[in-house]
Amino acid sequence: MRDMEQQNAEKIKLLLDIYSQDSKQVMVFVSICFALPAFTLSQVKLEGLPTSSRAVLLISFFLFIVAGLIFFCYTQYQNRKRLEGIQSILALNPDGLREILMGPRQGLWAIAWPLYRSATLILILAASAYAMFFILYFFPGIVS
Repeated sequence: MRDMEQQNAEKIKLLLDIYSQDSKQVMVFVSICFALPAFTLSQVKLEGLPTSSRAVLLISFFLFIVAGLIFFCYTQYQNRKRLEGIQSILALNPDGLREILMGPRQGLWAIAWPLYRSATLILILAASAYAMFFILYFFPGIVS
């Protein structure tokens, strides 16, 4: 009986570690989405920039902020699922915890996958617009 409890505790620890890694990765995305525009605004002087460069920069900022907000909503689902799993953790029920956190019907990705996917796509668009800004910034002769 004691060995089974120990095995269940180890399975629960593994599930929570995996879940924690997902949470950390998403928080890195959230941080990038909000820190990059703030850092850029503090370092780049907007006055004197061509209108096209400013427009591309503002579009990238808008997309970064939207992606960050959507990723933040995803983290709220993560937190809710972790709290739903407390009963399974206390009961040393790794199968119930796995179903709550990662199950195909009620797990995080089953519920919040559209948020994660759309935030990732918006982040890619934001990074592309941001890269375009720097091309325009360092090579202003490209657009006349």
